[in-house]
Amino acid sequence: MIRPFFATRQTGAARALLLASVCAALVTASAPAVAKRVYVTFDFPGASQTLAFVVNRNVEVAGDWIDADQVEHGYLRAADGTISSIDAPGAMYTEVGDMNDSQLVVGGFVDQSNALHGFLRAAYGTISPYDVPEGVGNSTVINAVNNKGVFTGSYISSGKGIYFGFIQNPKGKFKSFNIGDSVDVEPLSINDAGVVTGWYNNSGDVVHGFVRASNGAIATFDPAGSVETLPLTINSSGVIVGRYYDAARNIYSFVRAADGTITTISDPQGAKGTAASFINDKNEIVGRFVDAGAQNHGFALSSNGSFKNFDPKGSTGTYASGVNNKGVIVGDYLDEDGVAHGYLRMSSMGAGVEHIAPSHTTRLRPAFACAMDGRAPLCRPKGLHSNP
Repeated sequence: MIRPFFATRQTGAARALLLASVCAALVTASAPAVAKRVYVTFDFPGASQTLAFVVNRNVEVAGDWIDADQVEHGYLRAADGTISSIDAPGAMYTEVGDMNDSQLVVGGFVDQSNALHGFLRAAYGTISPYDVPEGVGNSTVINAVNNKGVFTGSYISSGKGIYFGFIQNPKGKFKSFNIGDSVDVEPLSINDAGVVTGWYNNSGDVVHGFVRASNGAIATFDPAGSVETLPLTINSSGVIVGRYYDAARNIYSFVRAADGTITTISDPQGAKGTAASFINDKNEIVGRFVDAGAQNHGFALSSNGSFKNFDPKGSTGTYASGVNNKGVIVGDYLDEDGVAHGYLRMSSMGAGVEHIAPSHTTRLRPAFACAMDGRAPLCRPKGLHSNP
């Protein structure tokens, strides 16, 4: 079983319950409808690839960029378009996992001795390496952080040599957890109530979803027909969005309501698969779908079931990674040369980014060309983890 790269996104936050009527609307989502929207595309200066993962309420973006030597770095893009690199001290490469509304960025990095560590980047720019307490374990990575500064991730347990999940608050209170006979626990998202979702791999090498309540109670789940369940994000209402595979390795997306009801999101007409990435406070979902010609397109699914597909101009493959509560969508797309660029999209979900001037930098031809998919990619550059 190959461990995944960051699959959160990403980061939780939300407000209203996903009512049964909404779930029904998701199942009967209409065919894609194309509409013009405002796009802001961007690249890290000198990057061969720019990947955009998360957008917060201030329209600040965090993601990764790949340099000409194929070394991976994180970045933070301010609302005015200013971009700063994120490189943990002593890192060979750095990867962003998540960012909250206070501009706290978390993730992981590999040092010169190939050891894996987590990191936290404060809003004022200071980067602090993070490892679980001495004697507890090693190979730490932080996948997600909520707006209270509570973060979650995984590490290899000392003695047992298997991956445990953990949660830590800003005061340093640390709590680890495992699930039954699991050999690998990967928390991927935490909401502001401290509820965590992610996946675990049991001793039979089967991947299941889980949700951990703030009191430590854990429930496991799988959509009907799933042989591999990958929850990605949870909002503050406890609604979870993710993906699963059936025995034939077909990919589907699901919504799990707070009461445990699981609904599969219907593929748009002619699609070969749908991969949701994120759900916001308003139960608006974004992700991608694969058309009959095997091309990826972004989609936005509103809480009333309205399905809209989209692609930035010049895209040959679009990946939507996140959406904030103003309806601003973030992600990346591939151009005709296989180069990935970041984008922001003002969707019909709400207010957008018209006030932000588009920013472009020189786009270099890649030595690397891969179908990147935000937090839960089908293919990624070298990184801390690779997708199952």
